[in-house]
Amino acid sequence: AQTGEQLQAAARAEGAGYRDQAALAMYYLEVADDVPAATSAYVELSRDPEAPVFYLRKWAFLLARDPARAASAYKALKALFLGDRDAFREEDLKAFAELEKTLAIPEAERIGGG
Repeated sequence: AQTGEQLQAAARAEGAGYRDQAALAMYYLEVADDVPAATSAYVELSRDPEAPVFYLRKWAFLLARDPARAASAYKALKALFLGDRDAFREEDLKAFAELEKTLAIPEAERIGGG
């Protein structure tokens, strides 16, 4: 397993791709439990046009954890969902539905499952 320093170096290296940035973002989120650093890494990842929707979805769900950012994360998730429904797994739809309930989105406007 790589250390955070090794992942940072790989993500910043010339010719680094979205996978390097994704590895760093997931390290921050899942190993270091550093949400601010993970958020910054996902911001960088979102700038790569080759990055799959999967990572953008994961980033939006991360932002939704912060009550101050939940509404904007919901908008991002809704746009991602409407653009590529297949990028959402069943567990994502359940989390999306919970977010809709938390934000008191009117029933007629909800798209989450669960």
